[in-house]
Amino acid sequence: MLEGGGSPSSIPNKPRHDAVAAFRLTTGHDCLAAHMYRLGISTEPFCPLCNSGEVMERDHLLQCGVLQGLTEVSRYWEARALLGQ
Repeated sequence: MLEGGGSPSSIPNKPRHDAVAAFRLTTGHDCLAAHMYRLGISTEPFCPLCNSGEVMERDHLLQCGVLQGLTEVSRYWEARALLGQ
């Protein structure tokens, strides 16, 4: 089992675009504010999109009011685009 509750077998059968996002979200090695903060790249771990004060990590993607995607993967790529990454 990978960090975040996913399993390696849930990733390979997806298109590459989806598999990349699923892998990043499952391992926690994504481009969201919380991970960038841990790496010293961002000054804070909070969501800069909705300014809710919530830590921007996998769980927040489905709650962020700014993101419109229907799936976790689509919200991940939407967040990256809005953050200019």
